[in-house]
Parts: sequence; C-alpha cells; structure tokens
Amino acid sequence: KIYTPPKPRGPSPQELERIRGMRLNEANELGYAAYMKGDYGRAILYFQRALEYDPHNPNLLHNLKRARERQAQLQANLEAARRKRLADERARLEALRKGEEALRKREAQVRAAEAEARRKAKTLADKLASQRREHKKALAAAAKTKALQEAAAAKAAGQKAAAGANQRQVKGQGGKVFDTPGLKAPLPTFTPSSSPPVQVTEPDPVLGRRVVVPERFKGDRRIKTMQKERQALEGQHQELDQELAVIRKSKEQYPDLKPNLEVLEAKLKQKQSDVKNKIIHNETMLNTYIIDLSKEGQAAKKEGK
Repeated sequence: KIYTPPKPRGPSPQELERIRGMRLNEANELGYAAYMKGDYGRAILYFQRALEYDPHNPNLLHNLKRARERQAQLQANLEAARRKRLADERARLEALRKGEEALRKREAQVRAAEAEARRKAKTLADKLASQRREHKKALAAAAKTKALQEAAAAKAAGQKAAAGANQRQVKGQGGKVFDTPGLKAPLPTFTPSSSPPVQVTEPDPVLGRRVVVPERFKGDRRIKTMQKERQALEGQHQELDQELAVIRKSKEQYPDLKPNLEVLEAKLKQKQSDVKNKIIHNETMLNTYIIDLSKEGQAAKKEGK
C-alpha cells in the first residue's frame, strides 16, 4: 500500500488572507457609513475593528482620528447645550421667583392700603356718629330750654291775666273771668277780592315759605301739632346739612376715601330731599287747614247775621 498524507483541515493561507481582507473592507465601509450619518461612536468601533486586521493602515488611522475628533466636538457641543439649558432654566426659575416675590409684595401693599382705608373710614364714621350724637344732644337741650322758657312765660302771662281778672271782679268791672274785650271783637270778614287769610314771610331759599298763623287760630291743637312737626323736620334738615358739610370737608382731607364719601353724600342728599318734601307737604296742609277754618268763621258770621 502507498501512504497518502491527510489533507490539511481549515482554510488555506490564501483563503485566510482573502477573508481577512473582506472583513477589513466590511468594517471600514460600515465605519465610513456611520461616520457619514454622524454616528461617530459607532464609526470609531468599526474603525477599531478594521485596525485589528491591519493595525498600520494609514487610511484607517486617519479615519479613526477624524471620528474621534468629531465625537469629541459633538460631546462638547452637547455639554455646552446642556449647560445653556441649565442656565436658561435657572434664569427662568429666578425670574419666576422674583415675579412671585414682587406679586406677594404688591398684594401685601394692597392689603395694607385696604386696611388703612377701612381704618380711616371707621374713624370718619365714628367721628360723624359722635358729631351726630352731640348735635342731637344740643338740639334736645335747646328744645328743653325753649320749652322751659315758653312754660315760664305762659305761667307768668297766666298769673298776670288771673291777677287782672281778680282786680276787675273786685272793682265790679266784670263778673266773668273769660269775659274780656278781646273775645267781644267782631271776627274780620274776607271777601273774594280781599287778600287771602294766610300770610307768609319772606321765602326761604332752602325750605320754602313759612305759613304765618293768624292770632285767633294759634291756640288750635291741630295747628300746634303741625308746627311742632315743622320744627322737627327743620331740625332734621339742619342736622343733615351739618353732616354734609363734614363729608365735603372730609373729601378734601382724605382723597383716597372720596368714592365712599360720595356714596354717603348721595344718601344724605336723598334723605334731605325727602325731609324737604315733607316740610312742603306740612306747610301745604297747614295752609289748607287755616283756609278751611277761615271759611268756617265766615259761614258762622253770616248765619249769625
């Protein structure tokens, strides 16, 4: 038998060289494709793999160097962009914080201004209430003094009249206390062409004319009631006048409270207008009542004739 050596297993050196060249070209092409796409990290990996097959290839070394430079530049750009985003975010947060702080300060100022306005309004209201109470006390004291004076005068007049009547009775001049010459005087007559039975004084520019009651009607109970109502209404009108004067002065002293004071002034003016209308109505009713009394007196006189 002839000895035949076994055939070598695996690729031949030529085949290995061909495979090495194919793998080198494939890695180089994949690295170049990744480099052109901007994926420099993947390109670096492919170029390093290609250099394993040919460590001294100048083209591969140049491509690897360019890929590393581009990768470093990209990392620097990304880091700069990241830092810029962080700086912008910090600036935005700082501006937001300052805006919120300014808003809180403004809200605190508004609350302080509102509290000051409420304090001034309360002070003014207390002052007005105090002046109103003092004015009412003064009016009450004046009315009381006037009533006492009228009562004293009426008492003195009554005592004087009683003393005169007693003297006449003692001298035989009359037997009746109420039989006085004033009551025996005939009632005046009024014709359609004569003056009206009601006299008035000069017109008041604010409250209108005041009816002058004839002497013979001054003791009428209804007339006295109407006159007292007139005095009370005049007192209310004068009190509202004083309050309006205080408000007008306060508007000059406290300009920031002017809107609230104008609302209060409008309410007081409306009340004053209502009081004035009541005064006019009172005078009209008094005038009408006196005319009716005069007509009744004329009718009674005609029947007596």
